[in-house]
Amino acid sequence: MSLIYSLMFKNKKVILLILILFIIIIILIYYLYKFNLKLEKFIDINKNEYGVIHAFTDNIGDDIQTLAAIQFLKKKRITNYNFINRETLNTYSGKPITVIMNGWFLHDWGKFPPSKNIHPIFISIHIAHDIIIKNNVEYFKTYQPIGCRDIATVNKFKEYGIDAYFSGCLTLLLNESESIKVKEEYHKKYLVDIHKDWQPDIGNVTMNIDLEKYKDFEKIEAQNIIPTDIFNNINKRLELATSLLEKYKSAELIITSRLHCILPCRSFNTNCIFIHNDYYNNKRFSGFHEVINGDNKLHNKMQGNKESIHKIKESLLNTNINNSNNNIIEHFNNDNIIEILKPKINDNTITYFFIYKGKEFSYETKFLSNEKFNNGIESVVTILLPFSILNNITLYSKVHCDKKFINNLYNILPVFKKMNKNNDLKLNIDIPLKENIIKKNKRIVSSFTLGVDSFYTLYSNIDKIDCLLFVIGFDIKNKQTELLNETKKNLEIICKMYNKKLILCDTTLKNKIYLGHKGFDWGKYFHGPAIFSIIYSLDNNYNYEFIIPSSPGWDGNAFLWGSHPLLDKHYGSNNLTIIHDDKLTRVQKIKYIVDYDDICLKYLRVCYMNFNNNKYNCTNCAKCFFTLYSIKLHGYMDKAITFDRNIDIKSKFWSIKDSNLINQHKDEIMKLEKK
Repeated sequence: MSLIYSLMFKNKKVILLILILFIIIIILIYYLYKFNLKLEKFIDINKNEYGVIHAFTDNIGDDIQTLAAIQFLKKKRITNYNFINRETLNTYSGKPITVIMNGWFLHDWGKFPPSKNIHPIFISIHIAHDIIIKNNVEYFKTYQPIGCRDIATVNKFKEYGIDAYFSGCLTLLLNESESIKVKEEYHKKYLVDIHKDWQPDIGNVTMNIDLEKYKDFEKIEAQNIIPTDIFNNINKRLELATSLLEKYKSAELIITSRLHCILPCRSFNTNCIFIHNDYYNNKRFSGFHEVINGDNKLHNKMQGNKESIHKIKESLLNTNINNSNNNIIEHFNNDNIIEILKPKINDNTITYFFIYKGKEFSYETKFLSNEKFNNGIESVVTILLPFSILNNITLYSKVHCDKKFINNLYNILPVFKKMNKNNDLKLNIDIPLKENIIKKNKRIVSSFTLGVDSFYTLYSNIDKIDCLLFVIGFDIKNKQTELLNETKKNLEIICKMYNKKLILCDTTLKNKIYLGHKGFDWGKYFHGPAIFSIIYSLDNNYNYEFIIPSSPGWDGNAFLWGSHPLLDKHYGSNNLTIIHDDKLTRVQKIKYIVDYDDICLKYLRVCYMNFNNNKYNCTNCAKCFFTLYSIKLHGYMDKAITFDRNIDIKSKFWSIKDSNLINQHKDEIMKLEKK
């Protein structure tokens, strides 16, 4: 013992070193222990548990949605997942889990939102009951943007100020699944839920199809297809759904009324015809018309638009499911989106802004007649709509728009397709919606240029019209000082004469906004939306009726023109009704206005060739010749003081060979000549 003490005292430095090392080891153990706990927590956060939802219903479409979610996770290299019951999400008490929320929601809306242990990835969701959103606004905002299966669901979310976008349906990814095989024994023709007297979502409705012609088709009833003994066995249900999808994938041809059949078929590139009596109105199909390519009667469209299908697939695959806050998706390239900003009002001027390809564009609208402004973005959406459709550009904004206005715009798409002979055109609008209150105070406005159509609309609605609108910057520029001053003076005289309010507007819209010929050609596309945009700039404390003076000649045809009876009404909203006034031919209108009050001839202005001079009417263009000769044939030549009457108007008229205006009215003119 004495030897040990002796050695210790002799080696004080060694002992001190050992003590120091011991203390260091204790400290290291302590901090390693603390770090290990944090590391474990870190690992738990990032090593997510994943889940897919399922539902024990009699609709195998729910099981197809589950398979689609599984395939979606596999594309993200996630092969381990749990099944979470869609109808009991609120009672889930297991480990924290990230769940793919896709498909139809929800039978019992009282069981929403999910428990706190569920981190939702909202993608490809369809909300059946608005109350689910209404009761859970803050919950959804926590996980926005919400990826929606259809446009109708997008709009539902946006009504409550929740950021949402159209993601499409996860079933479009099923072609990627290795477990769904092509089998020769399934190379047949199938009728999937095609009944003579019944249809999904409608019930007992006669379907427009003669089943006798399809006796060589095998019938599949996707509803009530699940045997009782496997009803509550998710694995067996998925096996059944897989075998059904193998039939779809292997088929020669399918005719169906089921969304969960047509979308997998489009993914598999299987020939499939979709027929549904409510095809054009059913909100579940909104956003899918290019993909489904269906109809409400029998047809032969077996394939969807490949580009649209590919775009949705790419969008789905780009969804980030690892983000801890939300399911962000880069669903638009900057070159394919226009962002509309909130306008600015300064005294009597409103300035509108939007961003396209990284560049900010703006234009100004002034009211020289002491008008109040509407500070919404409907004006900008209106003028950009033709360009967005023709160039596949998405209109995006964080500023709310009138719900009826946006919904109406989608009615323009089929007309554009017909006008442009292009069925591949699309309309993409990503703007939050609001339900504007219908205003009690009514205001009836007509555009007025002192032309034949303008005078006819004024005279034929003399007791109805409150205001006449003239826009500087459309056909007369500010630099045309002499012509502009004469026009303004005559406008004031007419308004005073007939007791109408003059709304005088000055805009840079036509000069400053040009993104390309497709959509901004004044005649073919732009002049209608341009005038509607001015109406949308006016004081929004009124309910407006806007009457557009126009001549007939459309005969119900989708003739390519910026203001058209098939188009104009669809630019309306909750507080704007647009009426296309085209009752009489121009020859008939000239007779009407001169018979009503020939004083109009003292102010009549019809010329569109005076942009390089200050002539009120040049009396040297087809329109001037036509108008003056018609006036002469009606017996009012001596009153037509705004024209040069010292010409041989008859020979001038008949010398014009390539004018649509003259060619359309030749027969009428010849009849007047005979009289």
